[in-house]
Amino acid sequence: RQTTPWASTTWTGRVGGRAERPERDSGGGEKGSTTVGKMILDLQSDLLVRVSSYLVAKEICRLAETSQLLGARTADLHDGSSLVDEVSRRLFEAASAHEKALLPKHDDETYTQLYHRLLMLRLPLMFDYLIGRHIAYPTEGDRSTVRVKTVPSGYDWNLSTAICLGQVMRSGRHFARFTPTEYTAAIHVGIIRPIQVEGASDQPIFSPFARTFMALNSQRTLRWGEGSVDCCFYSFKDGGCRHRRWPHASKRAEWNAMERCSPEDKVGLILDLSQGTLSVHLNERKLGIMFDGLNGEYCWSVTLSSMQSPSAAIKIERGHFQDKQLK
Repeated sequence: RQTTPWASTTWTGRVGGRAERPERDSGGGEKGSTTVGKMILDLQSDLLVRVSSYLVAKEICRLAETSQLLGARTADLHDGSSLVDEVSRRLFEAASAHEKALLPKHDDETYTQLYHRLLMLRLPLMFDYLIGRHIAYPTEGDRSTVRVKTVPSGYDWNLSTAICLGQVMRSGRHFARFTPTEYTAAIHVGIIRPIQVEGASDQPIFSPFARTFMALNSQRTLRWGEGSVDCCFYSFKDGGCRHRRWPHASKRAEWNAMERCSPEDKVGLILDLSQGTLSVHLNERKLGIMFDGLNGEYCWSVTLSSMQSPSAAIKIERGHFQDKQLK
């Protein structure tokens, strides 16, 4: 017989090929369940945070779902939050000053949700949301690259969109590099609001500039801010800027130092939400500010089509501000 260190409930292990259940009280509940809760609450806070630091945000949420004690709001904790949210708050507060500056907390956001955003911010950039029937990941398990194939006979268009939806940018400076692995001039890279489209994988085509998707404006929230545009993209074809604020029509604009890119080029974009600007770098050269007046939440995104070549593919990766072209 073994006694668990967390409760007075006694476990007998396996007997006769079956695992015995813990003893139950007359009310049908397991004896010692109250003791379990008290002992968890009595754990030193730093130990609880240290144990929880091995969990991702989704696993921390499951603690709240499986235990009323951990998930219920408690007046004794910070702002009357749950024990799970208090753990998340302490884990978030342990982040670097730079990371916390990138993630100011929304009033309607729990610390568990905020901690999840922090963990996503630490991951490599990835296109985790695809819109369009003909877009896919060329390599299983690698979401940093997306590819669109030539459409089957009978289609005359195959424009598709990929979004880094799980890695929302809400403050500070962010740097992404885009590298075409199968080049076509019909590639646009840029930023877009964190949107979702019903039946995303079944859409024959999708472009944030298409008139048929004017309903995207219905997803507008206070988190989008009052920025002048909801999406803004750099064109590989001519270096121009294409932008739109839903539900209004899209616009194409020329800008100072605009320059098209070739198949060997890497395009770097810097979103500075402190200044409200989107800047373009071509390989080691800074071209300049392509657009300003930006605020609110955005995600990195790419739209591509294989109309001008057999296929098209592009890779995204996080840039680093210590690179020499940014000094």
